[in-house]
Amino acid sequence: MISTLVAFKDIPGVFGSFIFWPDGTLAARDMPAIYNDDIFAEIGRRLNGIADAVDPQVPSMSEMLVKFDSYWLLSRRTPHYTLNVLAEETVNYPALKMASNVAMRHLGDKVVSAISTISSQVKLADLSQVFPPAPPTVETRPRRTWRGQTLD
Repeated sequence: MISTLVAFKDIPGVFGSFIFWPDGTLAARDMPAIYNDDIFAEIGRRLNGIADAVDPQVPSMSEMLVKFDSYWLLSRRTPHYTLNVLAEETVNYPALKMASNVAMRHLGDKVVSAISTISSQVKLADLSQVFPPAPPTVETRPRRTWRGQTLD
């Protein structure tokens, strides 16, 4: 996983990247030494809190861009992990987005192999403790379209 994260630093303006498991614990990181491991527990807790608050309104949300004074945090969520990239606000956003798409494809294979390794070591009944289920989706009214556009 680390080799996938290191590739983000090829994009000018990227400080580093890190991955959280669904419960908010740190899975991997490639960040400067100034960011110690203790800070990631708080970041994971806060990102999960934001996701929990947004899910009832936008159940299909899988990406958010948090903008600070001069930094951006791109957070992309899947059922198995959350990929996060910290960058300057001057970063080439299309390049960052494209790199995150490539990284998520590479991480998908690695995460699946990590999950299969863990599942072979842990009883199947205990997997819900390691990887909690994805939040339930909220049923909404059927989507209507008109001339190819979705109406709400």
